[in-house]
Amino acid sequence: MPSPPTIVYLAADPLEAEIVRNMLECERIPSDVMGSLLWSGRGDLAADAYPRVIVRDPRDEMRARE
Repeated sequence: MPSPPTIVYLAADPLEAEIVRNMLECERIPSDVMGSLLWSGRGDLAADAYPRVIVRDPRDEMRARE
C-alpha cells in the first residue's frame, strides 16, 4: 500500500509552488504540486485551497525542508 503524499510546503499561489518544486527537482528530490487548480476558487471554497508541494518519497522530507 503506497504511503500518503508528504506535504513539505504550503504555497501562497501556484507560481510560488512551481518555483519551490523546481528548486527541489534541481536537488534531485522528486516532487509535485497539488491543489493548483483549487487556488482560483479560494474564498468560494470551504476547503484549504492553497497549492501544496509534496515529495514523492517520504524519505526525502527532511532534505526537502532544508
